[in-house]
Order: sequence, then structure tokens, then C-alpha cells
Amino acid sequence: MAIQVTIDDSVSLNLNQYSVNYLTLDKAQADHETAYYNMEKILPFYNKELLVYYGNKVATDDKLNKVRLLDVVPMKDKDVVADVYAEKANINKIMLHYADGTVDYKTVSYLEDFKNNHVVEYTISGTDLIYTPESFLNDRSALVNDLVSSLSSVVLDSDAMKAIIKYPTTLNADTQTGTAKDFYFGESYDQVMANLESNVRKILVASLNGQGQASEDYIKEKITNNKEAFVLGLTYLNRWYDINFGEMNTKDLTIFEPDFLGNDAASALDMILAIGNGGYDVLRAHNNVTTFASIIGKQNSQAKLFDMIEDYRALFLPEMTNNEWFKQTTKAYVVEGKSLIPEVAAKQETTDTYSKYNVGAYSKIVNDTVSNPTWKYNHMLLPLLTLPQENIFIITNMNTIAIGSYEHYVDDYSTVENRDKVRQMVDLAAERQRDNADFWYKILDETNRDKLFRSVLNNEGYVMYGKDGTKSYRNLTADVDAIQDFYGPINKWYREHPSIKTAFADGSETYYITYDMLTDYGTALYTHEMVHNQDGDIYLKGYGRRNGQGMEVYAQGLLQNVFNVTEMNLGFNAVYNSNDANRVHVGDPVARFNSEADFNEYYHNQFDVLYLLDYLEGTNILAQSDAAKKAWLRKIENYYVQNNGANTHAGNSARALTDAEVASLKSFNDLIDQSIIVQRQYVNNPANTSKKWDRNSYVSVPMFAANFSALSNSNGSPGDIMFRRMAFELIAAKGYTDGFVPYASGQLSDLAMEKGSIIYDTWNKKNTGLITDDHVLEYVFQGQYTSWAEFKKAMFTERLEKAAAGQLKPFTMQYELDVADSTKEVTITSFEQLQNLMKEAMEADIQANSLNLNNSRVHALKVKAYQALMNSTNDFRTSIFNP
Repeated sequence: MAIQVTIDDSVSLNLNQYSVNYLTLDKAQADHETAYYNMEKILPFYNKELLVYYGNKVATDDKLNKVRLLDVVPMKDKDVVADVYAEKANINKIMLHYADGTVDYKTVSYLEDFKNNHVVEYTISGTDLIYTPESFLNDRSALVNDLVSSLSSVVLDSDAMKAIIKYPTTLNADTQTGTAKDFYFGESYDQVMANLESNVRKILVASLNGQGQASEDYIKEKITNNKEAFVLGLTYLNRWYDINFGEMNTKDLTIFEPDFLGNDAASALDMILAIGNGGYDVLRAHNNVTTFASIIGKQNSQAKLFDMIEDYRALFLPEMTNNEWFKQTTKAYVVEGKSLIPEVAAKQETTDTYSKYNVGAYSKIVNDTVSNPTWKYNHMLLPLLTLPQENIFIITNMNTIAIGSYEHYVDDYSTVENRDKVRQMVDLAAERQRDNADFWYKILDETNRDKLFRSVLNNEGYVMYGKDGTKSYRNLTADVDAIQDFYGPINKWYREHPSIKTAFADGSETYYITYDMLTDYGTALYTHEMVHNQDGDIYLKGYGRRNGQGMEVYAQGLLQNVFNVTEMNLGFNAVYNSNDANRVHVGDPVARFNSEADFNEYYHNQFDVLYLLDYLEGTNILAQSDAAKKAWLRKIENYYVQNNGANTHAGNSARALTDAEVASLKSFNDLIDQSIIVQRQYVNNPANTSKKWDRNSYVSVPMFAANFSALSNSNGSPGDIMFRRMAFELIAAKGYTDGFVPYASGQLSDLAMEKGSIIYDTWNKKNTGLITDDHVLEYVFQGQYTSWAEFKKAMFTERLEKAAAGQLKPFTMQYELDVADSTKEVTITSFEQLQNLMKEAMEADIQANSLNLNNSRVHALKVKAYQALMNSTNDFRTSIFNP
């Protein structure tokens, strides 16, 4: 049944707008009321009697009679048709958008159009219904041509354009040019201008709700008088809203169908012009979230950009999560580091985008509800969704989100070989970053491990290859794809640091400078900077750093990961999997460390070896000449920070022993009492009689250079060397929670204040407890030891007694004096054998004056013995001693 309509029937497309009580009409049925209202969307120009007629043809249980429609959109296959006039013969489908957040599709066939009233009809397959698009089919060629002619004169950087953009008078030369380049439109302007006729037709279809010359003249004048704004607004929307949801591209829905999400009063033209006339800040890509809220959202009734995005996803890809869709859509390479810890992995299975446990990249990017730090980069989403090519990578885990560029690593990221190279680096770095977070989760208690669920941004630096093949530190004006596609649009940039070339952190983010994030060294840097970002609140269990200790003391040589598994310093490995024959740190940390108990066990058993080997070195040097002792040994001491004329916090220095001091070294305990260390690796040059370590310095403590000292500070915090050394000894003796945390943190601040030990904290601007090593000794050991020297003697005695009693388990090592890579196997069955080998190595060192790290036989022996014992105990899962 074809129904003729007149202009009187359809002054406005929104004539009915739920204003009719259909149940008062003849033949209306109470159980079809929803169908009548829905016919308004399917047949927008028809009178109410005909809407009732067609509504009665809808089955009672049909969704059209159960859920109200928000919009009906014509389509050609999978594409939205915004220009019905040009595509009327090709329309073969309609999309029904229901108020329950679902869509349905119906096949339609062209029936006829009516020349007198410019309405076209389609039959809906499988029904007795017909469909009429929500627009009149006027040729309007003259109007289109006039508008295209007017708009064709618009130039992006013309004076007229500058007048409406209103560029700021003060510019940052590194991030702004004062031209349209500041908007990172890419090819969007050229695309808009090349398709002006199509764009004009689409906006006329969306804007002309009735017929007549007056309405056409009004629209023509509105566009012509705002032609720069019209082109600008379209260019902006074309650039940032060209988004795919599977096979559905929503650009035309967003631009020309703002009523699709339910606001019948929406105006596509007003939205376009509001953006174009909005000025410089509105057009800047990094303001896309606020531009949406203030302009686009007011038209489509969506409060937030992410509401619209997530509604689209739910409509067009209901079987996918937001994260799954994001990874499918963005051209960025995304690796989500889901935890290997079952209880964490279970939490991360959540589909709640705004849960802090969600590890998905989409969630990490849009979720600004997670605090400490508050995420402030949700404006990354649109640039990532519209990324023209794969040149950005994203790594997520429970703790961090890391982002960087391919152009940081390869000069031509377009080749399959180079992309695969970067992807492999990203995959490995993602595993390691995940493992770092997992490690701390397993070590910490319930309260503090939960704090790890956050989003600390790790930024790759801006050293990138350019199109000329050269690599340099780039700013946001650079003609580098990663800059133009991503970093510029999000307005994310920081200056090359004048002194730091590696990376730095500010408590909320990590900023790499010239070093690579994805390398082995870059991973260690990642763990280093994450110490700065979360030591006081998380790693130190919320107690903060101990007063008097600087931030660097807690990173290198303490809480960061070792730089490699062959590093000859105290530390731990949580991220590197390695079977390197020369390793001195755990080779499979994920398997080795599953709890604090594992961690404590590792260090207790490790120090069984280190104390024993240091004892052997100490007793053997005591048997040498005074001259040999003087060359071999140094005395470590404190120097002090003055506070109101009184000594407080300490630094460390080392000096040569006097003749009298050397002569007084008779027993092993003398080495402890006189605060002796070996010069090898600490000073590492017998000619250097002294060394001073700056406070808050980048330093690690040697693992195989004996440290007999129990040097402490009764006035405040200890120096950098002894602080790190004693921290590990306390883990070995009492564990992380009971030994390390009270020593390294501010846990005992209140206790110190109760004892009258008070200092002004310049960081927190208040008095705080001045924790001394005496306070720690008393608290940790509860009177067991009267001094740190007594503690240290007890630690050596504990191991020596077991070794002397024959409890040392036999082990085999590859060792031969003066043969560095010897494969000769030596099986040690007694402590005396080790003593003899140490005596032989030391005498050879003294005779050859080989007292440095690289040529010392003693060092080589200690390393070989340590490695053999580490391997024989399966990375210190068991003791080196028999019960």
C-alpha cells in the first residue's frame, strides 16, 4: 500500500516526537502502543492514522512492539548512508537502534519515490512494512554547487582562518608552531576538500528538515557565513572520529547523525560550526575529551566521549569487551601483561572497564577513577584509535602502562623485518615489566600489594629516527610519524634533561631520556624508576623512606633489579630469565620467588655462602705481612651531616690503615671491630689510599669484596655503602618485613620521637623522629645484641661453626688457579679444602700484586665457589649446610 503524503503532513521531521496518544485513534490496539511510536522513526513523514495502520502489522511479540526505537539509519551493505539522494538506489539495509542499547538490521528493497513530495519508499523484507528515510530527496544541485564553490576557497592557514582560530601570541617553540600544524590534522583537510560535494550533500540531508526556498537560503547563508568554521569543524571530526567497530565505521554516524543516540533535537551543522568556531584550544587534539563534552556530547546527549565510544562498541560488537575491541581497532602494538599469579589473574579477568584490576589497554587509558596517581591521559584514546600506521607500542600490567615509538628503535618501521624486531623487543620487555610487578605482589602483605594496582605511565624518550635516517632528540614540531600521529596529538613532550641521560621519575611517571626502554638495561632502568615512584608508599609498606636517606639510596644497589645476572654486586633479580654459566643471581626468578618467605630464604642461604667466603678471605689476609694487609685492606668510616652544630646523618669514606692499625689486626673479630673492608672493587686500586662516597649516590655494594665492618650511626641514618650492605644482612637475618623495613623505612619514627630523638623533616615540613641505628638494633633484635658488631660476629660465627663441624655439603666447581675459563672440576668435600684454595689464591695475588677486580685470583675463587654452591642448592632453595 503506497500512501501519498503532502507537505502539510511533514513540516518537520520531528512532527510527532512522541506527542500523540495513539490509543485514542480508531483501530488502535493497547498492546501495540510501542509499535505505533516506532513507526514514527520508520515512517517519519506519515500521518498518525497510517502509523497505526502499519503498527498493527507488527506482531505482538516483535521487538518493534516491545522496545522503543531511538533511530533508524539507512545503509548500503555495511556502510551508513548519509546522502540518501545520491545513494537511494543502493540502500539495501536499515539499522534499527533500540533504547535498550541494541541494534538490529533489516533488509530493504527500493519501491518507489514520489516526485511531488520528494519521498522515497522501501519495502522491509519479510514484513508488510515499508520504510522512508528521514529526509526529502531533493536534487538541490544548484545549492550544492554554490556551497562547494564557496567552500573551495577556504585555505587552512589563510588570514581568514587565523582570525577565527585565534592562535596564541606566546608560543612554546618545542610544541607549537602557531599554524594549523598544531592540530595534527594529517591528511584530513585534504580529504575534506576533495570530498566537498559529498560532505555538503550529507550536511544538507541532516539539516533540511522541511522543504522550501526559505529553509535552503537559511542553511546556505549559515554555511557560507561560517565557511572557515565549517571546513575546520569537518576537518577535526574527520580526523579524530574515523573509528571502526568491526565492519561498522561510525564517522558519518557521529558527524551527520548526532541524533542516533537518542537526541531528536541534535544538529549536525551546529556541532560542526561550534567546533570550527571554538578557537585554538577546542581544536587542539589533546583537548579532545573536553571538546567532546562541551560540544559533541551536547548534541548526541552523551556526557563523556567514552560513553559514546562504549555505547557504539556495545551496539556493534556486543560479543567483545572494550579492551578486545580496542586492540582489534588500534594500529598500535598492544601487549597486556596479565599476571602469572592465579589470584591476580582472576581479578584481571574483570570486564569492568573502570575496575582498578583491569589490565586491558583500553581500561588503562580511559580509567581516570584510579588514584595515586590519578590518570590524566585519557585523551590518548582518539589518537590511538585513529593511528594511521603501526608505529606506537603499548605495554600494560597491574602496575604500569608503558608507551613508546618504533622510530626510537628502527630507521624504517614500515618493513616487516623491522616491525617484527620491535615487536619481539616489546614482548620481552612486557614479560619483564609484568614479572617485576608480580614479584612485588608476592613479597608484600595484602594491604600494600593491593596498592600495586595502579597506572604509572612509563614514557619512552624522544630520540627518534627521522625521514633522513638520522637519530636525534625530537620535539613536537618534528616531521616524524610518531610525533605527528601520536605524541603531537596528545601534547606529550618533555625536554631533554641537561644532566640525566638515562631516565627520571617524579612519583607519578617515568621519563626515559636517551636510553631505550625495551633493552636489558632499559628494563633495569624501569625497575629503578619504579622504586622512585613507589618505594615509600608501597615497597616500604607506607612508612616512607627513613629520614636522612635520599631517593637514590633505595634504587640502585637495593630495591631495583640488578642490571644483569652476572653483576658482581648485592641485589636481586626479579625479571631476567637466564641460564648464563657466569650468573651470580637467580636464573628463574618467577619460579624462585613466590612469597616473602622464599625471598628471605634466598638471602639467608646466600649469606651462608658470602659470610663463609668472606671469613676465608679475612683469616687468610691476617696471615700475611703487614705490607700485604695494608695494600689489601681499607678502613670504612663515617662523615657526618651537621644539624644545628650536631652530627646527624652519615656518609661513608674509606682510607688506608695506619701502621699501628695494621699491627693491631690479630684476630678475625679485629676486622669487625676496626671496621675493615677489602679495597678490591670498593676502591679497586691499591694506589688509592682513600675514597669518599657521596650521600644519595648511584652505588652498589660488591658481593665478593669482603666487608667485615659493622659500622653504624648512633646519630641518625648510616652512609650509602653501609646502609645498603646492612639492609641485605638484615634480610638474611630477620627477613624483609621484620628486618629490612624497620631499618630502611620510617617505621620507627614514632619510637624515635618517644625517645626524644627528633629532627625537622624539610620534605614534610614538620618535626619527625630521628631514627638512629641504635633504635633499629634495639627494635629488630629485642636486646639480643648490644651492638651491631656483636650482631655481625654472631652471623659469621653461625656459619663458621657449621663449616668447622663438617656440615658443609660437598659441591663441585670448575676451577683452576690462573685459568679463567678452566673446565677442570674440583670437588670440595671439606671446609679445609676451601681454606687451602683461598690461601693459594691469596698468595698468588700478593706475589703478582693482582689486587684489582679484573685480575684477582681471590675474587675468581670466591665467584666460582659461590656459583657452584648456588647451583648445587638450586638457587639457594636449600642450605649449603647439612643439618
